[in-house]
Amino acid sequence: MNSVSDNPLIFPEEEDGIGLMAGNFDGSFVGIYADAISIALANLAKITERRIDRLVNHHLSELPNFLVVNPGLNSGYMIPQYTAAGLLNEIRVLSHPATIDNIPTCANQEDVISFAYFASRKAYRISKKLEYILAIELMTATQAMDFHLPLKPSPVTEGCII
Repeated sequence: MNSVSDNPLIFPEEEDGIGLMAGNFDGSFVGIYADAISIALANLAKITERRIDRLVNHHLSELPNFLVVNPGLNSGYMIPQYTAAGLLNEIRVLSHPATIDNIPTCANQEDVISFAYFASRKAYRISKKLEYILAIELMTATQAMDFHLPLKPSPVTEGCII
């Protein structure tokens, strides 16, 4: 439990005091896990965006194109699907691992720069973009249910949308 994130540790209790190089500065494992989270979130985003496309693409389902009965001025859920695709592309760029890079510092004496902070920040940004994609899927799925009337969703699903 007695650790720090930088060198040295100073112990002034000794006769003349002592400074020990005992840093615990390597955050590689945190960064690697954050990168893995980013990749997993990117895969979920990809799956979700494809489900949205299946709902709005009349070539892939029995539903009307873009979930609109009378297309024309009403483009239905075309733009939300574009939005989901755009967000997915941003997520794909952000999901590139940060921890694969390493930059020597301190006159090449220290080269353990884990980029854990950046990997964690990217995972957070990806999670926020994924929230929008998931919301778009919920919107399109809710709209698609109207085309299946008089069929009703399961009681659990129905409880979530009411």
